[in-house]
Amino acid sequence: MKDGYLEDAWQRYVRLVADRPDSFHNPDPDGIVILKELEEVRAAEAEIGARLVREGYPSAWSRAGVFYEDPWIYVARDIVRFPTGALGTYHHVLMRGGENGVVVMPVFQGRIVLLRHFRNGLRNWSIEIPRGAPDGEPHSENARREISEEIGGEIGRFEYLGPLHNNNGMLSETMQIYYAELSAIGDPRIEEGIESTLLATPEEVGEMIAQSRITDAHTISAYQLARLKGFLPDA
Repeated sequence: MKDGYLEDAWQRYVRLVADRPDSFHNPDPDGIVILKELEEVRAAEAEIGARLVREGYPSAWSRAGVFYEDPWIYVARDIVRFPTGALGTYHHVLMRGGENGVVVMPVFQGRIVLLRHFRNGLRNWSIEIPRGAPDGEPHSENARREISEEIGGEIGRFEYLGPLHNNNGMLSETMQIYYAELSAIGDPRIEEGIESTLLATPEEVGEMIAQSRITDAHTISAYQLARLKGFLPDA
């Protein structure tokens, strides 16, 4: 891996840290601390790189930087100091649109609106509720837009349920969960891989979760949170 490539990745990292400081802050010195000062980073990279070589891996895997970006995400590698003082690396994925994605628990005529959605990472169909990535707008507006775009829903009652961190070892993203009572629903958005909608009672959704027919973490979390806050009856 050429030095120019690694240096360019480091410069992109410096700019990203400056643009998104909340994703790289160190609130507790007793936690896992991201190293950001150049001299400290370079010394740590040398130590980690030597260890990687001894283990049969490229020393370049020790380098901090932003190694991939596109219109949707950044993929970075942080240099970190663990609570024991040991040094290491962590992959760090940031959504370009910000840190607040959305999950919406939609209910139409007393039944939960589920989607049959093909998910690329899973390489299979998933039964789940609507969700969306950060897009730079307030998450309440993003959540309303997802309901309109994915299932043509018209929202009546709309309530905020709370946050969800679904992969906090890697992602700088908080999924903001909403409950929405719909006055109408339309066609699913097939161009996004949503084949169809399924209406199920809260009890039926609970059974689908218990039977592992629903395995999507966002759906399971939103369902449980909506029940705990009294928006759905106990299954």
